[in-house]
Amino acid sequence: WINALLDRCECAIESWLSSLSRHGRIETDDERLLTRILFCIGELTMVGFSSQQDTLQPRTKSARDMVTDKEPVRGLIVRPSNRLIHLVKLMLPTTMPITSVN
Repeated sequence: WINALLDRCECAIESWLSSLSRHGRIETDDERLLTRILFCIGELTMVGFSSQQDTLQPRTKSARDMVTDKEPVRGLIVRPSNRLIHLVKLMLPTTMPITSVN
Protein backbone atom coordinates (compact mmCIF):
# COMPACT_ATOMS: atom_id res chain seq x y z
CA TRP A 1 0.00 0.00 0.00
CA ILE A 2 2.92 2.33 0.60
CA ASN A 3 4.22 1.91 -2.95
CA ALA A 4 0.72 2.53 -4.34
CA LEU A 5 0.49 5.81 -2.44
CA LEU A 6 3.99 6.84 -3.52
CA ASP A 7 2.99 6.12 -7.14
CA ARG A 8 -0.05 8.37 -6.73
CA CYS A 9 2.13 11.13 -5.32
CA GLU A 10 4.49 10.75 -8.28
CA CYS A 11 1.58 10.99 -10.75
CA ALA A 12 0.23 14.08 -8.98
CA ILE A 13 3.60 15.85 -9.14
CA GLU A 14 4.04 14.96 -12.82
CA SER A 15 0.53 16.26 -13.55
CA TRP A 16 1.29 19.49 -11.72
CA LEU A 17 4.57 19.96 -13.61
CA SER A 18 2.76 19.43 -16.89
CA SER A 19 0.14 22.01 -15.90
CA LEU A 20 2.86 24.42 -14.77
CA SER A 21 4.62 24.18 -18.13
CA ARG A 22 1.33 24.95 -19.93
CA HIS A 23 0.11 27.81 -17.70
CA GLY A 24 3.39 29.17 -16.33
CA ARG A 25 2.09 29.79 -12.81
CA ILE A 26 1.33 28.01 -9.55
CA GLU A 27 -2.24 28.25 -8.31
CA THR A 28 -2.94 28.53 -4.56
CA ASP A 29 -4.79 25.21 -4.55
CA ASP A 30 -1.84 23.56 -6.31
CA GLU A 31 0.53 24.98 -3.73
CA ARG A 32 -1.52 23.47 -0.89
CA LEU A 33 -1.78 20.14 -2.69
CA LEU A 34 1.96 19.96 -3.38
CA THR A 35 2.77 20.84 0.22
CA ARG A 36 0.55 17.96 1.37
CA ILE A 37 2.11 15.61 -1.19
CA LEU A 38 5.63 16.41 0.05
CA PHE A 39 4.59 15.76 3.64
CA CYS A 40 2.85 12.55 2.60
CA ILE A 41 5.97 11.29 0.81
CA GLY A 42 8.03 12.04 3.91
CA GLU A 43 5.55 10.27 6.17
CA LEU A 44 5.39 7.21 3.92
CA THR A 45 9.16 6.85 3.80
CA MET A 46 9.27 7.03 7.61
CA VAL A 47 6.92 4.05 8.07
CA GLY A 48 8.87 1.37 9.89
CA PHE A 49 11.53 3.74 11.20
CA SER A 50 12.27 3.44 14.90
CA SER A 51 14.24 6.04 16.82
CA GLN A 52 15.59 3.14 18.88
CA GLN A 53 17.43 1.75 15.84
CA ASP A 54 21.13 2.36 16.19
CA THR A 55 22.47 3.45 12.81
CA LEU A 56 26.07 3.21 14.02
CA GLN A 57 25.83 -0.52 14.61
CA PRO A 58 26.07 -2.85 11.64
CA ARG A 59 22.68 -4.19 10.71
CA THR A 60 22.62 -7.69 12.11
CA LYS A 61 18.87 -8.15 12.38
CA SER A 62 16.61 -8.38 9.40
CA ALA A 63 13.43 -6.27 9.24
CA ARG A 64 11.45 -9.43 9.98
CA ASP A 65 13.35 -9.88 13.27
CA MET A 66 12.42 -6.34 14.38
CA VAL A 67 8.67 -6.78 13.90
CA THR A 68 6.66 -7.24 17.09
CA ASP A 69 2.95 -7.44 17.88
CA LYS A 70 3.18 -3.92 19.26
CA GLU A 71 5.13 -2.57 16.25
CA PRO A 72 4.12 -4.65 13.19
CA VAL A 73 5.92 -2.41 10.65
CA ARG A 74 9.11 -1.68 12.57
CA GLY A 75 12.12 -2.15 10.34
CA LEU A 76 10.09 -1.90 7.12
CA ILE A 77 12.14 -0.01 4.56
CA VAL A 78 10.41 1.43 1.52
CA ARG A 79 12.43 3.50 -0.91
CA PRO A 80 10.66 5.84 -3.31
CA SER A 81 11.38 5.40 -7.01
CA ASN A 82 14.31 7.29 -8.52
CA ARG A 83 11.80 9.27 -10.60
CA LEU A 84 9.90 10.39 -7.48
CA ILE A 85 13.14 11.36 -5.74
CA HIS A 86 14.07 13.43 -8.81
CA LEU A 87 10.66 15.14 -8.88
CA VAL A 88 10.84 16.01 -5.18
CA LYS A 89 14.34 17.45 -5.63
CA LEU A 90 13.02 19.62 -8.47
CA MET A 91 10.53 21.21 -6.08
CA LEU A 92 12.92 21.81 -3.19
CA PRO A 93 15.40 24.69 -2.94
CA THR A 94 19.02 23.76 -3.57
CA THR A 95 20.20 25.60 -0.42
CA MET A 96 18.79 26.39 3.00
CA PRO A 97 17.58 29.95 3.55
CA ILE A 98 20.05 32.29 5.25
CA THR A 99 19.01 33.13 8.81
CA SER A 100 18.81 36.75 9.83
CA VAL A 101 21.59 38.02 12.08
CA ASN A 102 19.32 40.68 13.65
